[in-house]
Amino acid sequence: MEIEIHKHTEALCAQRLKHGRTSCGDYYTDLRTEEATTFFLCDGIGSGIQAHIAAVMTAHRLKELVGSGLSLLEACGFVIKTMHEARTSEIPFSAFTVIKVLNSGSATILSYESPPPVVISDSFAYLPEQRHFELNNEILAECEVDLNSDNKVLIMTDGINQAGLGISLKQGFGPEGIASCLNELLKKNGFNPRILEELQDKACALNGGTNIDDATILAVYRIQGSVLNILTGPPANKLRDKTVSEEFTALKGKKVICGSTTAEIVAASLKKDIKPADISVAHYRPPSYNIEGIDLVTEGAVTLSQTLNILDEDSSLYDPASCVSELAKLLNESTLVNIWVGGAVNTAQDSIIFRQLGVLPRAKIIALLAEKLRKKGKLVMISSV
Repeated sequence: MEIEIHKHTEALCAQRLKHGRTSCGDYYTDLRTEEATTFFLCDGIGSGIQAHIAAVMTAHRLKELVGSGLSLLEACGFVIKTMHEARTSEIPFSAFTVIKVLNSGSATILSYESPPPVVISDSFAYLPEQRHFELNNEILAECEVDLNSDNKVLIMTDGINQAGLGISLKQGFGPEGIASCLNELLKKNGFNPRILEELQDKACALNGGTNIDDATILAVYRIQGSVLNILTGPPANKLRDKTVSEEFTALKGKKVICGSTTAEIVAASLKKDIKPADISVAHYRPPSYNIEGIDLVTEGAVTLSQTLNILDEDSSLYDPASCVSELAKLLNESTLVNIWVGGAVNTAQDSIIFRQLGVLPRAKIIALLAEKLRKKGKLVMISSV
């Protein structure tokens, strides 16, 4: 039930709309699983609403296909077949780049009608060698890169690649020009988030000081991951109390127990004291406790429900004395959230009082919490114990 994860794959994005437009024709999304993180960057033909719809449809179709278990190549093959038909029909058309990064750091990049990726390694930008081949009557480009050793890869849309085309440059910015520009920027300050905006500024300048197309840059890289483990609810089988307690406390990363009964079980199983930390009469401050070796111990369903409600709020507005605030901060700071859900029946949660207070059953709260965390780009794993 524990996942060995040392690095988290992340992306920085710099995006600018075509001058005079309010809707972007570029769109990206991601898919995180236990084995890999995949980013889908799509560029709908044209600009405005029509291009935005094409990009969104293509990105989510690719995401759905990969999420259903198809390989990257199989998923791209299905979409490319549709794009080929779109050349002679009214089907929305979109170019795309897909990058799949395994937990090992090995990345595969497939590009269709899109600029080649640029790799930054040891503060030097270069173009990786691509293999071009025919797939469903279209040409697809593929390359492999290693994102270990602080390497990064930039993928982008034509708004960057074709900047200055027929205006200040005969053939536009182009892949070589982009790599050269990046190397000049890297010499000044190394890699930093501002470098993407500086690259956008250069593209805009080549266009005569305006954005003549939607332009998006994604920098994909790996960082040290932060793991948060949560145990909520007693195990389904009481005979496993001690085993689950020992396995949970042995996990790597920070540890949280949500549930007073669960906390008592862990403390008793490990022969440790459980002491009150904050027992307040205020409804917005659920009880919290202290157990040696556990970072946070709180009440269960009420705490989780209130955390769900404030997770997207500005943390500066949090009540610093509430365990709800502490749990929300831990969740927002983590890249991997590993949740163990006990299967024991909790009759208290079926009480009319819980329903009156709007407190959902534990399983429903966990599902909603996981959905919200995944939208924030976090990997969430849920296990039953």
